[in-house]
Amino acid sequence: MYDIAQRIAWESMVKVTGQEAGSAVRVSNVVIGMADTVSQVPAPGAPPEYTVRARLKHPDQNAYYGKDVRAFGSSSERWVIRVDINDETAEVAKPGYYPLISWNTATLGDGKFELRRGAAAGGELLADMKSAHSYQTTAKDGGTTQWFSIVWTHTTSTTCSTEICDGIDNNCDGNIDEGCCTGDLTGDGIISPGDALVAFRCYLVTGPCDPCADVDKSGSTTPSDALCLFREYFGVPSCLD
Repeated sequence: MYDIAQRIAWESMVKVTGQEAGSAVRVSNVVIGMADTVSQVPAPGAPPEYTVRARLKHPDQNAYYGKDVRAFGSSSERWVIRVDINDETAEVAKPGYYPLISWNTATLGDGKFELRRGAAAGGELLADMKSAHSYQTTAKDGGTTQWFSIVWTHTTSTTCSTEICDGIDNNCDGNIDEGCCTGDLTGDGIISPGDALVAFRCYLVTGPCDPCADVDKSGSTTPSDALCLFREYFGVPSCLD
């Protein structure tokens, strides 16, 4: 189970293209996906003439689907695709031709997608489907009936880095923007005339000089820094914008 806040619904079409043979249907599509609720559409019947036909076989159901969108709840899912090659269709140009499986990587959701050979997902064909957009099937994938599995695994990645002033906990220490110069030189949580006074005293060298008193990052503390803080206090454009 993964964090509900990380669930982003997605649907992706997988296209199987067979050889051209007269007027026979040569393209067959299935749709997979994840969402808040299940959405399934039964697989249509076989066309009168076709060179390839694709269907989704649910691993836990004795049924075939043209669309199988699963409901969130598991961090991993597997879709089984059955590909039937009809090499007895009239006007078959290339006996032994094997279909092409393709997909749009932009529609694949968050997480990792693997293409595997067989209904049991035994042999890895593509470790990362987002790195390619198609797979050319071969005789190794079977004869006139081929089985493939798409394995989806939800993944989350957190990359820790140096903290910067962007409202994000970049260094993963539980604190946000620590050590950043925000203009609050008095440490009271707001920008006020008192902060401008601290900056001006720093310029005059008559009081403590906070490293963050160089509000406009010019390299030294000047009256411009105090002016910047006054402008921020009055809500007009300032160097802190």
